Amino acid sequence: TINGKKHGEGTYKWLNDGEYTGEWKDNEFHGKGIRIWASGDKYFGQWDDGKKHGRGSYTWPNGNKYTGDWKEDQRTGKGTFIWANGTTYIGDFIAGERTGTGVQTWASGDKYEGQYQNNTQHGRGSYTWPNGNKYSGDWKEGQRTGKGTLIWADGDCYEGSWERDNRHGHGKMVFHNGNQYEGDWKDDKRTGKGVWKSKGGDQYKGEYVDGEMHGKGTYTWSDGATYKGQWKKGNMEGKGIRTYSNGDVYTGHWMNDKKHGMGTFTWASGNKYEGQYKNDMKHGYGSFTWSDGDKYTGDWKEDQITGKGTFIWANGTTYIGDFVVGQRTGTGVQTWKSGDKYEGQYQNNMKHGRGNYTWPNGNKYSGDWKEDQRTGKGTFIWADGDRYEGSWENGNRYGHGKIVFANGSVYEGDWKDDKRTGKAVWKSKGGDQYKGEYVDGEMHGKGTYTWSDGATYKGQWKKGNMEGKGIRTYSNGDVYTGHWMNDKKHGMGTFTWASGDKYEGQYKNDMKHGHGTYTWPNGNKYTGDWKEDQRTGHGTFIWADGTTWVGQWKNGQQC
Repeated sequence: TINGKKHGEGTYKWLNDGEYTGEWKDNEFHGKGIRIWASGDKYFGQWDDGKKHGRGSYTWPNGNKYTGDWKEDQRTGKGTFIWANGTTYIGDFIAGERTGTGVQTWASGDKYEGQYQNNTQHGRGSYTWPNGNKYSGDWKEGQRTGKGTLIWADGDCYEGSWERDNRHGHGKMVFHNGNQYEGDWKDDKRTGKGVWKSKGGDQYKGEYVDGEMHGKGTYTWSDGATYKGQWKKGNMEGKGIRTYSNGDVYTGHWMNDKKHGMGTFTWASGNKYEGQYKNDMKHGYGSFTWSDGDKYTGDWKEDQITGKGTFIWANGTTYIGDFVVGQRTGTGVQTWKSGDKYEGQYQNNMKHGRGNYTWPNGNKYSGDWKEDQRTGKGTFIWADGDRYEGSWENGNRYGHGKIVFANGSVYEGDWKDDKRTGKAVWKSKGGDQYKGEYVDGEMHGKGTYTWSDGATYKGQWKKGNMEGKGIRTYSNGDVYTGHWMNDKKHGMGTFTWASGDKYEGQYKNDMKHGHGTYTWPNGNKYTGDWKEDQRTGHGTFIWADGTTWVGQWKNGQQC
């Protein structure tokens, strides 16, 4: 001590505040010394008038340590600060704070090299992350703010404006895959106006919100296709026009990148649809016009014509009714340009079920249909008044049916391939009747014909004529039993007159011709040749009294 003051080298211990060992001057730490506080803090270095000043090292109880310049008890100048967790800072200090230029390395591997102010990165600096990411640029109060470039380890690169550690303002981002974005940013996300380009040639120019295309913008694909309109959260949504590379164009509403709502689609081929969409499909109500002139207006479901609608063909034919998956199925009315009209059920574009068909000439059919053909039960009414009611197959009367003719005649029986074939009964308005077999629309086979006057024929028929064996009973009581051809007695037969006369023999073209026997009621009898209903040729005439003449005859007279 000098003059009662500590001076020189020495050690001083406080009762409750540790000790100091080192140089003194005028009762103050001065020179080199070690100060250990009761708290565990420790300083070893230079002092000046009781203050840390010069070079020195300070260690905190928590393990932190500073080594470097001091000025008036403050870390000021060059120094190194090592945190207990391994983080280090080497650089400038002012009044105990990192201010100036320095390098800070975190225990995690992060590294900053650049300017500081008040313990925070401030000014220009570079920050490197352990994963290889690196930022170079402006800082403010510990955060990236101003102009700067961030390069990611994968090769992505952003160059532009920053605010509070976020990309904010104008900037350009080039992705490692070759894509790039240049435009506005907000809170680290693309927000505002910008242009995005893909390596493949796609491009979007328009508005962004929260990193996604949102608002108005135009997207151009590498193949030349474009979309110009509204966007929402990265998807085409709202009103917009999409032009496809093949020349197709859609103008209308969108949702989630899909056509949704009202819109118009025009194909390069000339086809056109105007109406509602849902999930990228025609759905709801709409009108489709084909390039050839056909047009459909009505309901749609999942891109198919389904529901109620009207189809108009270019040739003038129209259909109004039900559709299922693009085909006329259900109930509808079809009208042809020719004037034909069908009203009834459809299936798979064909008349199927119950329906009515009307022809321009006035003919009408009402009944069953199958695969576009009259099949089942039905009634056909001709314009002239004829009416058929019965079975049908493949457009023809087939099976059992009844036809009433305008002239009053009636046929009821079997049909095949639109002709009377099988067994049936025919009646005329005048009272004639035929009951028997038919083939190809004509009386053929076995049958009985009854005339209105009571005459009958029972026997064989061929192509509408009495032919073969048969018995004809005339209204006057005459009876013929024998062969027929073309409605005429022909061949062997027996004719018995109501008067008692009788002929047994050959006929030709409805006349006695050939060989035959004629017997009179009085007992006279001729046996011999006949020609065109006359005794002609050789014959024998026997009178009732036994007289006999044998000889030649001509035109019924003896020669």
